[in-house]
Amino acid sequence: MLIDPQGSAFPYVFDGRWNNSVGYRKPVTGWVRNYVGEYLCFSGSYTGMICNLYVNDDDYETTLEGGCCRLHNLIKVDNRVNGGALSGGGDSGGPALGHADPGTYDQILARGIITGGIDGTEIECPRGGSRVCYEEMFYMPIGVARNIFDAEVELCTQTYCVVRP
Repeated sequence: MLIDPQGSAFPYVFDGRWNNSVGYRKPVTGWVRNYVGEYLCFSGSYTGMICNLYVNDDDYETTLEGGCCRLHNLIKVDNRVNGGALSGGGDSGGPALGHADPGTYDQILARGIITGGIDGTEIECPRGGSRVCYEEMFYMPIGVARNIFDAEVELCTQTYCVVRP
């Protein structure tokens, strides 16, 4: 969803697991701010697409492991609708996204970047293995990511793609 100043990124989101041989490529058609009470999806490379995630804090703060850094302006989500794991190890960096047209789910609104799990909410991952998954997670909103990385979001319509500041 983010592009560098040279414009070498691909304006699509690939959702689903890393080993999905069919693949699902969807155009990013916009980006939106996040508010408490909204629902969205995560697409992690290991966990795949998980939807109906509920935004329960739009100004979450946390300290990174080891106490080195304090992070602000994060979005905290839980799986209020279905319960269970949201995401886990190996999913960080994947998109937090919404659907521009919930009827078809074929156009994506960028919401943010999966960042980490909330301590104390560890849970068994749905696909097993030694990974740690979480019932509550946080992600960096797309607006914050744009500012930190001095990046733009490349958007697509049915006929062309544009860079939107």
